[in-house]
Amino acid sequence: MNKIKIEKAVRQILEAIGEDPKRKDLLETPRRVAQMYEEIFSGIKLDPEKELEVILDQKHNEIILLRGIPLYSVCEHHLLPFLGRANIAYIPKNGRVTGLSKFVRVVDILSRRPQVQERLTTQIAEIVMSKLKPLGVMVVIEAEHLCYDERTEILTENSWKLFKDLKSIDKVAQVDPLTRRLSFVKPKDFVSYKYNGNMVRAKSLSVDLLVTPEHRCYYSSEWDFYNENNNWHISPIKELMKKYLVIPRACNWSGKSVKNIKIGRYTLSADIFAQFFGIWVSEGCVTQTGKRKFVVVSQSPKSKSFSEIKDLFDGLGIKYIQCKSGKTIQFRIEDKDFYEYFKKFGKSADKYIPRVIKNAPPKLLRLFLDWYIKGDGHIKKNKAIHFVSKSERLINDLQEVCIKLGIGCTKQNNKKFFKMETHKTKLGEDKWYSKLRPCNFSFKKYNGEVFCVSVPKGLVLVRRNGRVVISGNCMSMRGVRKPGAMTVTSAVRGIFKENEKTRSEALALMRH
Repeated sequence: MNKIKIEKAVRQILEAIGEDPKRKDLLETPRRVAQMYEEIFSGIKLDPEKELEVILDQKHNEIILLRGIPLYSVCEHHLLPFLGRANIAYIPKNGRVTGLSKFVRVVDILSRRPQVQERLTTQIAEIVMSKLKPLGVMVVIEAEHLCYDERTEILTENSWKLFKDLKSIDKVAQVDPLTRRLSFVKPKDFVSYKYNGNMVRAKSLSVDLLVTPEHRCYYSSEWDFYNENNNWHISPIKELMKKYLVIPRACNWSGKSVKNIKIGRYTLSADIFAQFFGIWVSEGCVTQTGKRKFVVVSQSPKSKSFSEIKDLFDGLGIKYIQCKSGKTIQFRIEDKDFYEYFKKFGKSADKYIPRVIKNAPPKLLRLFLDWYIKGDGHIKKNKAIHFVSKSERLINDLQEVCIKLGIGCTKQNNKKFFKMETHKTKLGEDKWYSKLRPCNFSFKKYNGEVFCVSVPKGLVLVRRNGRVVISGNCMSMRGVRKPGAMTVTSAVRGIFKENEKTRSEALALMRH
């Protein structure tokens, strides 16, 4: 494969669509495309028949089946990727069999070429017939789509975004299926396509998903979960609609350590800053009178937290005053550096949490959240925390903080304000999971765009109507995946074609 020619061709394509190949973000694109093509078309010069090493004298004359062989290929008509699973069944003749792993290699070689699904299916069947000379062979290929509807959001480093609004520079939240640890990465691929057909709806008080039937769902069985068996699985959601499941909706998080925060000429320890920002963003503001500039925190003297807030201001080592304002006491810091720093975090309707806090380790996130609650968090009888704000961005950020602390939570919208509530178990512990039962699943007709991304760890953190879950992403090969719908193709040879009973038996095994 001539990488230099491919790189040149990619530059020409970029120019043809009106892009500048010399633009910073596109400089490495031709090289990356050439590397990708080298991998996904690596089967062009390989002979798949050589992989089927015949083993003789194995006295077996029943169906041999290899099910669910993953395949990744590229449609030759438009050079668009597709992926799927191949199922191969054959009945040996005269003891001629081969190792099951050899079929995986045959599928891999044939799919790593410009292909159409129908021809790929036929080629696999004909090679098996030619090399093994069995009584018959049956090949069934299912190509998948694994996407979310247009109202689903994904967490990014810059808060929640609809999939359709993602930019190439965005880093999205991926989740490790082994540890549930959250991290942010640039997607390998952005996927969107037109879909017209049934979607699967999974809806409960804390879950809301609308996805294509083959979408990969991350779950544990209810029995395994409550018996503390750490068995987590990934399966197409259409196969789970009659089961009792537990799905995760909060993560583990490491964060980035920070010791100090500079505010103009002042340096605050990270702990003090987290406490101060927590109480300020919940109960504070900035204000200016003439040339005098203030950072203000208001609190009722009857509040349980009043003395703690006063101690916090005393410990800052920065001059402040207390003054009455109606039924509250205002703690006022008159300082230009403080004013300019906190001013950028908005007023009541557009406040937000800085990334230095959202990216902090769990201990610092917990400290911030505790101090936010002292100002503006209602703790219910079951220990769940209720947040209300005019700022949607602030509620979004608080939800992200809770998720990183392993706390399940749901956001709700109102015409005048936004609210969010954490979830607790009956024992008052943070509930990081949800249960889904058959009554929570249904099919829904859908006609519109569907979206997804591809990330290395295979799971992403998504939200629909304020309800968060950890769920699957589009499987990929160097960022390549299929943007089409489910298609099933088959090739039948020999006894499978001649005998309906044998054919039905093989199909039943494939669907089992």
